[in-house]
Amino acid sequence: MIPDNINIVTDSTSDLSRQLLDANITIVPLRVYLADKEYSDNIDITPKEFYHKIKTQGFSPQTSQPAPGDFLRVYNKLKEQGVNKIISIHLSSKLSGTVQSALIASKLIEGLDIRVVDSKSASLGLGFLCLAASRYIKEMNDFNQIVEKIEQEKKEICAYFTVGSLEYLEKGGRIGKARAFLGKLFGFKPILTVVDGEIQPVDRVSGDFRLAIEQIARLIKEKIKAKKDLRYLGVVHSCIEKEAQSLVRLLKKDIKDTEVVAAELGCVLGSHVGPEAIGVVAL
Repeated sequence: MIPDNINIVTDSTSDLSRQLLDANITIVPLRVYLADKEYSDNIDITPKEFYHKIKTQGFSPQTSQPAPGDFLRVYNKLKEQGVNKIISIHLSSKLSGTVQSALIASKLIEGLDIRVVDSKSASLGLGFLCLAASRYIKEMNDFNQIVEKIEQEKKEICAYFTVGSLEYLEKGGRIGKARAFLGKLFGFKPILTVVDGEIQPVDRVSGDFRLAIEQIARLIKEKIKAKKDLRYLGVVHSCIEKEAQSLVRLLKKDIKDTEVVAAELGCVLGSHVGPEAIGVVAL
């Protein structure tokens, strides 16, 4: 019997930096459009360049998921490298059609066992799930069992975030159940989460961004207390470094045993939350 050679495929909304990325994880980029010009997320344009453009030039960004052909090329390349099983883990299907593109591609190739997983999450929620999957591949030999563990693990992802404005979520149609907040936010900052792959409101605080960050820290600490095992904790932000480091410091005060990583929110997700977004993710 040929031993399993398992790899992970994910997409650019995982926000995994080179420092975080494991060798057995391959990233397929989504696309972002500014003034009719197409960019591959985090390849043709960096988050810093992207946020600078939308803030200074007033662009209204558009996005699109990878085509099935994009996944097919990646799957075939991995097959040529000797990979015989793939776990393809992607952005919530309620936020993008990326999962559907991966599913279509998975049925067009022979000689590979491909399992497509809807993370029901985004950003570092997706990224941390991929890192957990990578660890399971190293620890376990049973492919089906690894996939089952990932399906269970995704239910443990917890995330809270705030945005400078709901304008970008509303324009992008990704506002989910937070739509009810639209008429009630004058002078307030929303605290949002992702439940079953959909954005939902949690709370609102007075318009001071610092208070919103403090509330996010409090909420995630409460969740962490109830968790049996915390392995990953991260702050994600749309290139607001000062605020991100402030949130990292708040988390480190009470959480000593888990490293707190910081990541820039990529261009595609940034198109939907805007240039003043910050959040925290735990798994």
